[in-house]
Amino acid sequence: LLMVGIKGYDVAKAELPPANLVFLIDTSGSMHSPEKLPLLKQSFAQLVEELRPQDRVSMVVYAGSAGLVLEPTSGAEKDK
Repeated sequence: LLMVGIKGYDVAKAELPPANLVFLIDTSGSMHSPEKLPLLKQSFAQLVEELRPQDRVSMVVYAGSAGLVLEPTSGAEKDK
C-alpha cells in the first residue's frame, strides 16, 4: 500500500479571480442511489460555504427534469 500526495502552491483567496461555475446535473432515476445524487447534494452544500460574493454558480439539469434550475447566482446568495 502506497500513498502519494502532490500539492501545488496556495493562492490567497483575495488574489483569485471570480469563479463562474456551471453544473450540468443528471437527475434521472439511475442517480437516486445513495452514492450518487444524495452525495452530490452534500458536496454542493460544502461548495456553497466556500463561495465568495464575487463568485457565480448556475445549475442545469437533464433527464428526470430538464432545463435551467439555478440562474447565475452570486456566492453571497447562499440560501438560493
